[in-house]
Amino acid sequence: MVVSCQILINKPTSYHRPGQPVNGVIKYALNHPLEVYSVVLSLVGEGECSWTETESNGDKSESKTYYGTERFFKESMNVVKKTGGVVTIPAGSYEVQFEFCFPKNIPPTFQNHTATISYKLLLKFKRPGLFQSNKKFSAEIPIRTWMESEPETPLVFGLEKKLTKLFSRKKPLINLKVMIAKTTLTPGETAHLDIVVTNNSNVTITAIKSEILRNITYTADCGQKEYDDSVIQSSIIQSTSIPGKSIVNLTQEMPVSSVIYTVRNSRILKVEFKLRVTLRLPMPHINASTEVPVLIIDKSDEYLGDEPPSYWQVMCEDEKGK
Repeated sequence: MVVSCQILINKPTSYHRPGQPVNGVIKYALNHPLEVYSVVLSLVGEGECSWTETESNGDKSESKTYYGTERFFKESMNVVKKTGGVVTIPAGSYEVQFEFCFPKNIPPTFQNHTATISYKLLLKFKRPGLFQSNKKFSAEIPIRTWMESEPETPLVFGLEKKLTKLFSRKKPLINLKVMIAKTTLTPGETAHLDIVVTNNSNVTITAIKSEILRNITYTADCGQKEYDDSVIQSSIIQSTSIPGKSIVNLTQEMPVSSVIYTVRNSRILKVEFKLRVTLRLPMPHINASTEVPVLIIDKSDEYLGDEPPSYWQVMCEDEKGK
């Protein structure tokens, strides 16, 4: 028995969005008649995470793996009308139109070595008989979240750094003031920073370094948490040195990677970002940093590129469904 499936998804943009409909046509073909209890098409949103921690106790070490799972939603429709028992589908080709709607408050598609959030169309043929395996086919639908575009006022933040000076009670002061035009950023855009450095010391500042930090929190079903903090390397930008006894105005254009975005509305996964500006000083002085949270998300009025045409794609057989 050979069952083949294809799906035609009508794509409104490069990505589907929460709260928007998804519709199209399912086409399946049978080379022989097939007995089934039901044929069901479902739109499913799920997330999972897992990691392993190792603890040493003397000469022994123990490893424990933590798991987190989450079902965001599931909507289904019957492809074959039920008659109360086994239905025989004749050999041939069939087409079925479908339409679902994504819920509003769902996280975006995400995948790394620890966690996955995915949205799939699943077509399941439930077959009678103890030794008959069910057939299940799937096709992924990427989701990107968005928010309403609203005007923002610039945010000003900064720090004061006192330097230690030998044989003197008076500590020279360095003042750093940063203004960012907005704290809601779009993947792929450039963040504009206006920086004023007032250096009242005789120390030459090595550089003003700006970067985006990513903080990921994974949560297992038991409540155990795992943290993964990293710097987005493509965002790093540094100024030249700043001499002592000077006031310098700087402008920094920080690139925001097109493949990073904030993840909210999930119990098992949270992805957040901060903008960090660091005052880099020569030894023996200690660097000083200031941070401000930023949101990286698509805007509702932004166009994500040329609208891709709808096209047929093969639905892969899903081994989990058997």
